[in-house]
Amino acid sequence: MRVHRLPATAANELHAVENRRGSTGLFVVAGVAAAALIAFLAIDFEALERGRLHDGLVDRVSAYQAARTAEDAAALGTLIVPLARDGFDAEHMQLRWAFDRSDVLSVGEPELDIRWDTRRAVVTQEVTVEVELEPEATQAHPFDLTGPEAAPAATSEEQRHTLEQTWLLTDGDWYLSPGDEPWGRSRVEALHGERIEALEARFERFVEVRLVDDQQALYSMYTEGDREGTSLGQYLSIYGQGVMKVHDIDLLDLEVDDAGRLGRVRYELDSEMVLKNLPPDMRARLAGTPREELRRQVQIEQVWEFADGEWWLHMEDDPSKERTTNKVGG
Repeated sequence: MRVHRLPATAANELHAVENRRGSTGLFVVAGVAAAALIAFLAIDFEALERGRLHDGLVDRVSAYQAARTAEDAAALGTLIVPLARDGFDAEHMQLRWAFDRSDVLSVGEPELDIRWDTRRAVVTQEVTVEVELEPEATQAHPFDLTGPEAAPAATSEEQRHTLEQTWLLTDGDWYLSPGDEPWGRSRVEALHGERIEALEARFERFVEVRLVDDQQALYSMYTEGDREGTSLGQYLSIYGQGVMKVHDIDLLDLEVDDAGRLGRVRYELDSEMVLKNLPPDMRARLAGTPREELRRQVQIEQVWEFADGEWWLHMEDDPSKERTTNKVGG
């Protein structure tokens, strides 16, 4: 059998052609791979993650709306930030809703303001609620002999409120930071409504004794610790001389802490120094002072403490803590 061999020059040229074809194929494959890598690196993974978190927030807000409309306290509890769940458990939420005497009829489309730098979002929603109104009390005429009238029936009305919530991004998911609803009672009111009413009544009693300058009755309202530290005789020697006439007391603000143990009351006191009851040296120094300059209005903040079923006033050690708002009265 005869074997035909190519001349050396022709064989070399054939090998060169094959090598060029192989090299071209490799270049094509490398080019495709490079293009894919460039496309991969161009993907904005941060934008993708933010999109995922945005959709997650929409889902969480929708779950809140469903739970709140149905008053499903257990479902709502799973949406609340874990650190606050003990204070907003199902029992508390049911208690609050019972106090509110209202029903959520609908919740509008939420507006989301996601603040990525602080990992929180502000969600604004328009809420329509039906609120039960307190029936107006009717005062019977003293000479009306027709007998007692039936209590008026309770009525209700639809109200629209703007609900602003804060959601926190924790461990890759959104949780609601609980707060008060604008149409209902606050958390403190739901937990300690009776104590708030008791503090209001206690402050009314305080006003009564101040207006008549009954310092002995006022002394009995102070905490046990204050009365142990300052005897009645010592107290009356300072405050029982009638040197200050109280014209009026105007309540500005009253609040109770979450524990229901401490209360703060802020009020404006309209009072006037009584010259004839001042010590002789002060009386001489202020002699001839126009009466309007002896009268002043100051804002005072009190601290009350709940103990043994009653509210007790903390004694003010330093009268200079009063903040003068108007030194001349009318």
